[in-house]
Amino acid sequence: RAYREEIFRAGNSGVDWANDVEFSISSRVSIDYFLKKHRLYRHCFPNTSDAEFVRQALIECGVTTDKITAFDHQLCHAASAFYSSEFDNSLIVSVDGFGDDKSGGIYIGEKNNIRRLEKIPADVSAGSFYANVTGALGFKRNRHEGKVTGLAASGLGSRCEKVLREYFDLGADLRFSNRAIGERDKRAESENMLRFLFTGKYELTDSYYQDLKSDLNRGKFQKSDVAAAAQTILEDVVSRVIDDCMCQYRYDNLAVAGGVFANVKLNQTISELESVKRFFVHPNMGDGGGAYGASMLALARKMRDSVPHIRDVYWGPEFTDEQIKEALDELAVQAEKVDDIDSKIARILADGKVVGRFNGRMEYGPR
Repeated sequence: RAYREEIFRAGNSGVDWANDVEFSISSRVSIDYFLKKHRLYRHCFPNTSDAEFVRQALIECGVTTDKITAFDHQLCHAASAFYSSEFDNSLIVSVDGFGDDKSGGIYIGEKNNIRRLEKIPADVSAGSFYANVTGALGFKRNRHEGKVTGLAASGLGSRCEKVLREYFDLGADLRFSNRAIGERDKRAESENMLRFLFTGKYELTDSYYQDLKSDLNRGKFQKSDVAAAAQTILEDVVSRVIDDCMCQYRYDNLAVAGGVFANVKLNQTISELESVKRFFVHPNMGDGGGAYGASMLALARKMRDSVPHIRDVYWGPEFTDEQIKEALDELAVQAEKVDDIDSKIARILADGKVVGRFNGRMEYGPR
């Protein structure tokens, strides 16, 4: 409640909510987070869903909400994956950091209908695990995870894999597990919240993050080895959960979305599973694709036939040769028009140089 109020406060528009929050904000949020564990506080200040919070905020701004429909965060990820694929039926998996009190879900899609089979709790979040490793390595969480994926290629994960599996692993039920959180009793959690109150740092998973950082610092591991271990664990755990679901629910097609699936190495591992015959990743797999998923859910309610799938991702603006020339002339950039541009680029690359090519329409999704 307090967290959302601070986000919508006008003076907080430039706050980096994942990495750097002032004490004046974090202290208020942490107090609310700590107190809401108690029944009396929850009774006096009942929790409202994110959708209801936004609806009330719009009403206060004088915006009519009668025609606004809200959908669950994870369902929007699932819808973006299924409706943009060519599949008539499919297992659908959403995995991200956090959204609507969950970190993912397992769904099935049949024609225009999507049904949830399992939810993935927020406290066993694959996205939060990878983001916290990103932060522990000195990068910005929810922003620089791709750097960790690249760094992993030069490391040896076995040197610290055992340490990181305490924070994210495969449980006995072949689902996500987190021993570091599961074994923390109520007293330890209370101590962590009180410590959190006085540090001046607001982290959604503060004690988890601080413990992970301490364990890695204590081991004096190389950054590349930590990155390699995190990547190995992510691929191993997520792919084995998906493999079990594919076999359990007896589907050949798999459609996925959620920020975790921006990890291309993970996607490669999933695509190589024998249980997965056809695999589709929504091109805007992060929260940017949520709007697409919500719009497709609304459209599916009105259509008898299947919702049309995505045929390409070239949805952005494009520019003619004349517009490009005009921009170059305005900037006084020396340029030449090449008829056989592909051969020219090949020769430049063969000489060991770098080429940046601007060609056609901009793409939908992170590129």
